[in-house]
Amino acid sequence: MSPIFIGSASSTNKFLGNLSSDPTSNNAEGDRYYNTADDEVKIYDGSEWKSLQLVGNLGADQNNPASSAAALIADGQSADGYYWIRFPNESSATQRWCDLTNGYMLIAHWSPNSTSGSGDASPTPGSTSYASGTGGFSGVNANAVAAPNGNDDEATSRTWVWDADTRGTQTGGSFFRNNTSSNNGTSATSDHTKGYIPKHYGFNWQYMKWGVRVSVPGGTSANTSGGNNYNSMDNFTAGTNDINRVYVDGLSITHGANATDGSGSGRNHIFTINVNGTNTQGNNNGSTPSFCSDGNGNNNMTSHSGTSTSAYNDFNNTYNKGSASNTRIEMRIQSDQQSANECLYVRAWYILIK
Repeated sequence: MSPIFIGSASSTNKFLGNLSSDPTSNNAEGDRYYNTADDEVKIYDGSEWKSLQLVGNLGADQNNPASSAAALIADGQSADGYYWIRFPNESSATQRWCDLTNGYMLIAHWSPNSTSGSGDASPTPGSTSYASGTGGFSGVNANAVAAPNGNDDEATSRTWVWDADTRGTQTGGSFFRNNTSSNNGTSATSDHTKGYIPKHYGFNWQYMKWGVRVSVPGGTSANTSGGNNYNSMDNFTAGTNDINRVYVDGLSITHGANATDGSGSGRNHIFTINVNGTNTQGNNNGSTPSFCSDGNGNNNMTSHSGTSTSAYNDFNNTYNKGSASNTRIEMRIQSDQQSANECLYVRAWYILIK
């Protein structure tokens, strides 16, 4: 077919119709055609043919990502759901669930696997969304986001370990610390503390919403010999008032410029779950560290006795660090004794930031 010229009578710009490949001659800047092989409109920029992207609403597709949920709200959008977001250090956009009522974005999510029996040999999230069911964030998929030991976890060593059985509770699998050393320890670089650091790709956040499901099964460990009780959790570690060390039998949630291997310094307290065991050995039970009295939250939990299949505790809270910065968020499972004596399991969680 003959080309259709676009513009004034003297214009050299033309629409070439449907073609299967880029024309190689007689091209003028502004020429365009429909490429039937790639199903896209292409335009000549004076030196080469380029795809003409048809841009939809902000965040609606990968070619027009938003920088944050706040940017979506400023654009006039109001429906909670998944949008294409590109954080400062991301090479490409990612679909993230956004709360457009309050401006939060989901950066981490793991749903509990409630399979009975031996569970899954490798980490597999459950089919029911933990964030939707427990946090009330309607529409969040159950799929894992920023899963431990994956590409979106910044922790590179002393990371969480998957246990298919969740020792004695038979809940289908959870993450735990898996420290076999019989020596007591509070070092920041020992296997007595293991961390999970979901990536947020340099986004400057100030506010955080989170929820976590933890379990401390009672009874005797099915995975150790000698009938060791693994619920002898002792609250806070005596003589330790250092947030960068093993200061609690439980779960520590912090943020800061800490190293990616779980060591380092500069942590700031967000929340601590300290656990009282039903078989307390009495070797710890230290006083509450000063940084846990900062008003940001500190909850006591009593471990479960027996081998209940549904024994767990849910915790959730909000946090405001005062100003926006791109500090890492870290959850550390801690205890000063081996896992056969003191063992906390993390079964599910969600983290949102803005």
